[in-house]
Amino acid sequence: PDVGSSVLDKVLDRIRDGAALFPYLRGPAIGDQPNPKYQKLWLICQTKYSVGNNVRERMPELWQTSGTVEERNRWVKRVPELRNLHHPVMHQVLLAILGIIEHISAGSLDPLLQKSAQALNNQGREELLIGPVSGVVTCPDYRVKAKCLKCVSHVLRTSPDQFELEEMGWLLRFFTTTGIGIPRQQDFLGNVLVLISLLICNQQRTGKSFRERFAKTAIREAFEILRAIAKRGSHGSADEQASRLKISLGVVELLKKSSRPLSGGLRKFLRRNDLMDSVIEVFEAEDKMEGNGCGAELLATWTGREVRHILLPIITGNKILLSGAGRFWALVRLADVLEGRLDYDRPPHIFRDVPATDEHKAWATLMHMEKVHGSHDKMEEEDWVLQQRRFLVSDSFQALIHFVWRYTEAVGAMPGLEEAYDCAETWFEEAEQEVRRWWKPERQHGESQRLGADVKQSRQQQTDLERCFDVRLRSICPRVSTLCGYNLNVYDEEEKSSSLAALAKVMAVTFQENHKKHKNQYAQFRAAYDELLQVPNQYYVPTFGRLMTTKEIIAQKAIKCIRQEHNDLHILYSDAALVQRNLKRALIAGGGPQFRQQTLLWANAEYDDFQAGRVPRAVSDGLVGFLRDHQAKVIDPGLLPKEDIDALHKFKLGGDNTRLRNLSRLMISYPNVKELLASLNEMKYNAAFSVMRIRNQFASPSNFAQRTMLVNVETETERGRFLSELQLVVREKNSQQDMYAQRAKLGQELKKVLIKSCKVKEVNADEVAGFLIQQMESRSLRSGDVVVLRCADQNLTIQGEDVSVFAREVTTKHLFTIERVAGPGPIADGDLVYLKSKATNKYIDVGANNVPKCRFFDAKSEQSNMLLIVERDQADFHPTRGFGGFAGATGMFAGAANHALTAYTGTKNLHTREHIRFRVDGTQRYLSALEATNWTVSAEPLRVKALPLESEHALTQFTVLRDGSVTDFLHLEGGQGISTRAQETADEMLRQALLEAHMFTSLPTMDLCPREGGVYFRPPPLFEVIAEILAAREKASREEPEGQSDSAKEKEKIERMPRMIAAILRCVYVLIQLPGSVGAKEYALTAMLNQADGTFLTKLFALVIFVQRRDGDCPDVLEASLSAKFLRLLSATLASVPPLSCPIRPLGDLDDAALQQKEEQDRASGVHCQQRVTLLHVFTRYMRERLVPSLLDRLDSARWGSSLSSADVVLLREFAICITTLAHNFFACELRKDIKSGVADTAAVLDAPSPARPSHMAGVQQLQQLAQSGLASVEGVAGEITAIAAEGVAGLEDQALATALGDHFARRRQVPALSDVTRTEIFLKMLENTLVRVLVHALL
Repeated sequence: PDVGSSVLDKVLDRIRDGAALFPYLRGPAIGDQPNPKYQKLWLICQTKYSVGNNVRERMPELWQTSGTVEERNRWVKRVPELRNLHHPVMHQVLLAILGIIEHISAGSLDPLLQKSAQALNNQGREELLIGPVSGVVTCPDYRVKAKCLKCVSHVLRTSPDQFELEEMGWLLRFFTTTGIGIPRQQDFLGNVLVLISLLICNQQRTGKSFRERFAKTAIREAFEILRAIAKRGSHGSADEQASRLKISLGVVELLKKSSRPLSGGLRKFLRRNDLMDSVIEVFEAEDKMEGNGCGAELLATWTGREVRHILLPIITGNKILLSGAGRFWALVRLADVLEGRLDYDRPPHIFRDVPATDEHKAWATLMHMEKVHGSHDKMEEEDWVLQQRRFLVSDSFQALIHFVWRYTEAVGAMPGLEEAYDCAETWFEEAEQEVRRWWKPERQHGESQRLGADVKQSRQQQTDLERCFDVRLRSICPRVSTLCGYNLNVYDEEEKSSSLAALAKVMAVTFQENHKKHKNQYAQFRAAYDELLQVPNQYYVPTFGRLMTTKEIIAQKAIKCIRQEHNDLHILYSDAALVQRNLKRALIAGGGPQFRQQTLLWANAEYDDFQAGRVPRAVSDGLVGFLRDHQAKVIDPGLLPKEDIDALHKFKLGGDNTRLRNLSRLMISYPNVKELLASLNEMKYNAAFSVMRIRNQFASPSNFAQRTMLVNVETETERGRFLSELQLVVREKNSQQDMYAQRAKLGQELKKVLIKSCKVKEVNADEVAGFLIQQMESRSLRSGDVVVLRCADQNLTIQGEDVSVFAREVTTKHLFTIERVAGPGPIADGDLVYLKSKATNKYIDVGANNVPKCRFFDAKSEQSNMLLIVERDQADFHPTRGFGGFAGATGMFAGAANHALTAYTGTKNLHTREHIRFRVDGTQRYLSALEATNWTVSAEPLRVKALPLESEHALTQFTVLRDGSVTDFLHLEGGQGISTRAQETADEMLRQALLEAHMFTSLPTMDLCPREGGVYFRPPPLFEVIAEILAAREKASREEPEGQSDSAKEKEKIERMPRMIAAILRCVYVLIQLPGSVGAKEYALTAMLNQADGTFLTKLFALVIFVQRRDGDCPDVLEASLSAKFLRLLSATLASVPPLSCPIRPLGDLDDAALQQKEEQDRASGVHCQQRVTLLHVFTRYMRERLVPSLLDRLDSARWGSSLSSADVVLLREFAICITTLAHNFFACELRKDIKSGVADTAAVLDAPSPARPSHMAGVQQLQQLAQSGLASVEGVAGEITAIAAEGVAGLEDQALATALGDHFARRRQVPALSDVTRTEIFLKMLENTLVRVLVHALL
């Protein structure tokens, strides 16, 4: 021993200074100096151990011993670098030396080895091994590479402090996708993965430094490696595939370790969008390989816990095979995430994996779930709450059920499922019929009629006018999302329709009120009205000193830009108050003393005086002659409110205050149009003010059928001239409501709908309502409008990819969305636009052959030219177009001190019903319809080409019409106009209904609101359609005769169904029992109580019934413990239902008073009672028909010697708990009568105790005696239990109420409940003998 120790000391002394071993590993040179040890070693290996390969002939200089020193040393140039070293003997020598270094680095308890290891570290051991330039790891032999990494792994395990930051960077250089597909390179990559995992798991300074500086780069590269492996698919031999799978699992193991609660922000980094996209990509690739990969393990990372971006897209998306294993893994993972289940053990064992839930086995107890949840750290708790919230926002229960439904179809088991669904549907229908029978004697006949009428009224279809407003609102909805952050197109549960229908109804009412008034005027004063309609728009031109029409101004080329002289809003607003008073004084004339005094008070009054009621807002006495003689009444609405000014700048003016010609404004109302027309003719020549502009909005009314004559007048101020606005309107007889009051009323009605149906916050409702009114009244075309383009009295249409002009009747294929390239806003003459077909969501493009097509979804695609320049037809002079075009003309910005005169350039916003052309960008060619040269083919579509403007037989002029325009409803004579709304097919209407439902479930809040050009850039695909296609595809692939038999795989897919259903049940269960997000429990209960959608619970029952009977008529109640899990879910549902017939959501949580009132009415009329009794009926029938026979058979077998399995015991336990919970839930329900009034307060109880009734305790004691004696038959004891329950209804009820609400509420409440006879009948139906037989049999 002493000799051995002495030798070891000498050896280690030689090794410690590195002089003995390191030179052999440093290559042919150390820096600038040659390395003779390495060179001599190579020479010996070449001359002594090289056999064959003609070495002597190829390198004779190795054997040269004569000549000069330089000649003898020529062989040195032949010595290769380590990266080019291929001699096997040299590799063996290197391996032997690395073995010594490995032994020393392993860190034995021997202090000599520890001291030597430190010495090697001081000599640059890591640089020697894994240095990027000359490290031994660069040697091409993979055994040497692996040995180097093994040495480093010993360092990381025993002395991690010796590993420096620079050395960590060297290690990451080898962690790349290079070499994927080369087996030995993949093995080397696996060794690198081990080292990086050691660094991430290290809890000391080295690990912390790595996580802070290098771990994110390693994670990003890990995902790149997974993507590279996924792209290779199943190429290569079986060994290569096994090697790639090993690498994939190693990468996933690295990601799982990064998901642990470590410092460095790795968890947050793992949720990057690009990394989550990589997970989806890997799943898609593995799906093609039938799940032979790392997908299930990848979901166990922190990235795989993301519900919205990963789990739900995998389960309900369209890129994964329906019957693949990937969807099943994601479904189980979803249940684990909602439960809050962790993927790892608690400290200090955080790197010990916890496997995913095995749905074959029974669930963990609720206590265990709560214990796991209680061990969450802050980040885990916040993420658990977040993922539950995202699950709720996505309304995923229906999607999960539908996925399993289509999965069944894909595996060829749909007939059995349809039979099970028919069975479940029959159960619910029969339960509802029996509940109606129980309640029918208690129901008041009149109330029944009223409810039926309400249902009929709620289902009444929209009128044509309302549908037009609905269509316009759909175009405006994305703009509201962009500007205000709200999605208005949501589903109104109460009205059973889209919220846009409610908004459209409010607008249609305002339209009809205005239109009715003017139809009456037209009937009474037709001649005057016709004359008024012919009054042209007129503008004052100083050059000619008179008012001129639009055509006269264009002919004379003398455009007068009528705007305010100042652009400073503060100056304009201060002047407006003075001008308002002066204008009112100008309208005053002589009159009686009393009238004169009241009129003067009105003329000098401010807006506050009107608001306070000190001065009347309107006067009709003491006015000037052209008003007094025509029975006019002048109304002062006050200055234009600043909030309206802000809205105008935001949506129309763009900061140009000179266009505010209505800051000072008055309204003048007349009893009829005859008086209005006469007063207008006299007003033009009055001396009080100058009339500068007349706009006839009787001829071009607003979309709310408001008809006015706008007169801009000019008055003098100290700063110059000021423009004001007079609105000449016709007042309705015996009506005190003016146009401003009507507009305010419309805003208030819209606000109510926005708050109630659209979930707009009250603080934003006024802004949104004002924006809707402004957009609806605007005639300007805007980006996103849906239009019809009419040419030669026919419509531009899409037929496949072809573009033509055909048919006058408007359908969806004639509709186009016009999109402005510059972004949202009005479309002006000369703007670049795209035309997108509403039917196909593809853009019109013009290729090299100048033939327009409709082929591409992406407007920015470079495959063809999709840019069009929209131009107004210069010959189009519409008499009612208005002055807005001139005011908006180029070069007419009126910030100057005087009114400018300039030539008309034609640049202005485009309006509906104008004539326009579409020029292909970059050319002088226009979209043109080719006229038919032969009358015999006039019924054929007109071809469309891009042709020069002067081409023969080419029609380039298109009339633009909005879809849903109300213009045709504005006719004053005859019946109601014809809607211009496009007709939709039944499929299109169904698709729209499904889209509305999708929008309601996934976009109800402001933070998830779609932006213009965002979510709806393409129509969302229907999962049902995609699922059917995939199911058909998989079914066809199964029927192919070629290939090996897939019976084992098909059997596995079918056997997967019970576990999938169990995972869905667990999703519902944990939301009820472990609600983390606000509203999670209410959401799950609403689904389970059949209130959210009547098909969810029916389909859930159908799936459970199907799985239990898929192998025959006898139900398999132990398959995947599904029956026990279903009973546990039912027990949790019943135990969580609020007692006393209360709604699921407490009334105090309802924001809307109307909703609170409705909930109170529903409760008072017994709606909640009937729903719950219906469900109790179905629950008990399921237990009676599907569980009791099998359980009795098992209990009989156990009675004669067979032992019950643990699954049998669990099922019996859940069965007993469910019956107990069911009884308590029944007696905690008030079973109210269906009445209209008589609502009692929830907290009201009688002061006096309830009358004494038979106690149920005696019956319980009797049951115990019968069971202990063992002499009574099962049927006899069961009958005794039922009789005891029937006699002790009140006693059990009091006990249930005491349990649910406390002793204070256990006394009988005075509520209009069903009679005791009916209540006892219901209870006996719920708990029949067959149910309790199982419990009695088990007890005996």
